Amino acid sequence: MPSPLISIIVPCYNEEGVLRRSIPAMLAQDYSPQPEIIFVDDGSTDNTVGIIREYMALSPVIKLLQQNHGGPAQARNLAAAHAAGTILVFNDADMIPEFSYVSALAAPIITGTTSGSFTTNELVGNIGNYWADCWCLASECRLGKRYPEDQPDESTIFRALLKTEFYRVGGYADVGVGGVGEDFTLSQKLGYCARNAPEAVCYHDNPGTFQDFFRSAAWYGKGWYAKYGWRTLLAALAKRNPLVSMAANFCKGRFYHSAGLALHDLAVLKGMLSAALGGTHFK
Repeated sequence: MPSPLISIIVPCYNEEGVLRRSIPAMLAQDYSPQPEIIFVDDGSTDNTVGIIREYMALSPVIKLLQQNHGGPAQARNLAAAHAAGTILVFNDADMIPEFSYVSALAAPIITGTTSGSFTTNELVGNIGNYWADCWCLASECRLGKRYPEDQPDESTIFRALLKTEFYRVGGYADVGVGGVGEDFTLSQKLGYCARNAPEAVCYHDNPGTFQDFFRSAAWYGKGWYAKYGWRTLLAALAKRNPLVSMAANFCKGRFYHSAGLALHDLAVLKGMLSAALGGTHFK
């Protein structure tokens, strides 16, 4: 019996710097039949579309859809509406999958063990970059890892899911541009979590510049406030004070990274305060 077709869904917004690394890795997957790859350009202003079209000329499995800038949830939902596969794999444009990544994610779904999967073997693609390493430590992860050691075998973020289940709940909730937590809305709507497929290995960049690092931390802070409210904000005002943060990280022996971690906490506070005061965007 032939294996089911898989559709890899990739939202893109100004991704010209990473696509020449990620597209060849997606094309090289060992899964058969070869997965289709659906890119959704989310209103990019750089050469994202041009690079995707270069690869489209080389491979018939690549498809391109375009939309005005509406955010990744909207982009993934658009791609799913055009997907031929019975299993959807959700990739970010800067994710570099190893050769058997898709096969490993799909295996527990094909056997009926679960309807959706993720992997704890999501590794940092830009390890050694100061800001990327600070992001690991701020997330309580070992350097080079994107999940903590105590991560359970369930996650609210899906990397693969049966298309029928995706359609059943209407896909991701559209949180719009600058919105928070679209990744988590799928599990909320489904009522269950993704199961771990640890044999699936991929490399995924952490924020690698000060601007991306600060903006991403503020975005997460906004999400934490939206989820937990004023009590969490008041606790954060004490715990994430940059001076307190720097002292705490010195005590943990994180001398080299203490300044970056203090900036992370400052950005989280900025995001939480922005959300509390009704802000929606970060500059």
